[in-house]
Amino acid sequence: RSTLFPYTTLFRSLAEQFAAITFFLPEGSAYIAYRGTDNSLAGGKEDLNLMFEEVVPSQASARAYLEDVARKDDSRLYVGGHSKGGNLAEYAALTCDGQTYGRIGHVFNHDGPGFAFAPSARIKSGEYAAKLSKTVPGSSVVGMLMEGRDIVRVVRSSGVLFAQHAPMHWVVKDGGFVELDAISPEASVIVATLNGWAASSGADRRRLFVNTVFDVLGAAGVETWNELGRNCPGSVGAIVSALRQLPSDMQDVVFGTLRDIASLVGAEICQRSEERRVGKECR
Repeated sequence: RSTLFPYTTLFRSLAEQFAAITFFLPEGSAYIAYRGTDNSLAGGKEDLNLMFEEVVPSQASARAYLEDVARKDDSRLYVGGHSKGGNLAEYAALTCDGQTYGRIGHVFNHDGPGFAFAPSARIKSGEYAAKLSKTVPGSSVVGMLMEGRDIVRVVRSSGVLFAQHAPMHWVVKDGGFVELDAISPEASVIVATLNGWAASSGADRRRLFVNTVFDVLGAAGVETWNELGRNCPGSVGAIVSALRQLPSDMQDVVFGTLRDIASLVGAEICQRSEERRVGKECR
C-alpha cells in the first residue's frame, strides 16, 4: 500500500502544462511521477518549445516540485515520467541541488524527448548514466527527438504506429520489458528528418515557426486537440483564414519550413534505400 504526497500540482497557461504526484512506497522510498503532455494545445506547444528553449516553464516547475518533496521528507527518491514527463524527470534530476541529487536512486524516462541544450554537466557523467533508465518503443519518434546518447533501451510494443507511444501497449515478460535491437526503419527516417531539421534550421527559425503555427491554430478558438477535431469544419476554416492573413514573410516561414521537412524526408528515404542496395550487393 502506498500513500500520496499531500498535494499534486497542475498549472496550465498559454506556455505551460504541468502535473506531478509523489507516491510514498511501503519500503520507505518515494516515487515522484511527472505527467506527460495532456490534450491541451498549450501542452503541445510546450513540447515543441523544447526544441529551441533552454528551459521551458514545466521544467522549472519539475525541479521546484522535486526539491519541495525532498525538503519535506527524507525518503530515498526515485523520479520518472512518460513522454514529456520523462523529460521533466530528467531535467529535475539534472538541475536540482546537490543534496537532493545525492538522494536520487534512479531516474526513469519512458519515451520522453532528449535535450536541445544540456541542462547541466551531470548529463555527461557516469554517475548520472548509472542512475538513468530510458526506454522507447520500436516505433518511437517522441523519445528519440533530440536524443544523441547511447543509453536507450528499445522495447517491444503491441501498438500500431504512434499508438506504440502509449506504455500500456509495451510488452512485459517475466517482470521486465521485452527488448528489441533498435527502433524500426520507418521511425528512424522520421527521427532523422526531424532532428536534421532542428540541427540545420537554427533556434530562432524554429521558435518563429512554432509560435506562428500555434498562433494560427489559436484562431480556431479552442483549447484542446479534441475540440479542434470535433469542430473540424469551423476549425479548418478559421485556420485557413488565419494563414491567409499572415504577412507574406511569415507565410514564407511556415510553408518554407514544411517544404524543408518534406525535402529532408525524401533525402533520408533515398539514403536508406541506397544503403540497403549496397548492403545487398555486398552479401
